[in-house]
Amino acid sequence: MKANPGHAPAGRASWLLCALGVLACQEIQEYPADWASPVAMAAGDCSSLGGTYADVDSAGSIAGLLYLLTQSPGDGGPSTHADRVVISVPEPDTLSIVGYRDLAVVAQRRYSLRERSLDCRPDGAVVVPARGVLAGQGVIGYASVRLALSRDPQGYLVVKSEEKGFGSYGPIPMGGSSRTWSRFQPYVLEREGIRYAWFRFAYEPGRRPGPPHQGRPANGAPRDTWEREAVEHLAFDCAHGLWRIDARSVLYSDMVAITEPAANYPAPWQPLTPLSDESQAMQGICAQSAP
Repeated sequence: MKANPGHAPAGRASWLLCALGVLACQEIQEYPADWASPVAMAAGDCSSLGGTYADVDSAGSIAGLLYLLTQSPGDGGPSTHADRVVISVPEPDTLSIVGYRDLAVVAQRRYSLRERSLDCRPDGAVVVPARGVLAGQGVIGYASVRLALSRDPQGYLVVKSEEKGFGSYGPIPMGGSSRTWSRFQPYVLEREGIRYAWFRFAYEPGRRPGPPHQGRPANGAPRDTWEREAVEHLAFDCAHGLWRIDARSVLYSDMVAITEPAANYPAPWQPLTPLSDESQAMQGICAQSAP
């Protein structure tokens, strides 16, 4: 098993780690070579980004699309999750973001050309979800997050995230920058009669005991842990009532995030267990009209 880093949150936490030498002060990720190139957009027109997307990226990161698009300066980390994220252009100069869990709105935000928080370019829509002065707990400085949104030929939403920050922790100057890429599939993806979707499951304390994993104390007895949250890429054969797991990441009660080995997946097809989390997920996915 390997730890899943997810997305680095904007804010003073990353600066402090940089100042203490825990993280490099500059992290630049190149566009993944195995991803299709994004489709060019018409200048001034962001309408091609409209659609419903999974909140979990193609790597199964704990941080999601809704957090990236609705974060604020000084956020301590991802805390807002959804089943799906709807992006729309209600007006020519406005990009609307709405996250849903079941039928309830979890969070929403709008970006506007008039407010200079949106720029529709041929290479993607540029939005600025977080920027401002940070102060408190001995830290003062400035941070900004800039996202560029585009779509690839398969309909995936591609997000380039650029973060910058500078300031000081008492007498210690600090600063850093990063560029990372993430990709989010359409909420429901169908291939050859099989439907695929990402799901995020939250579990009651102690419901699902966790196995030993990296991150536990080196001395003393290992702590008992349980699965706090899991993100799973599920496949559904709606015609035959079968399902399987294609990928899985887990956040444990000790806040260690683990991506389960790719060699374990895809898991075998299996029939549904009545009233299970997967059964409820399949009912919703199979009831939808074909994408």
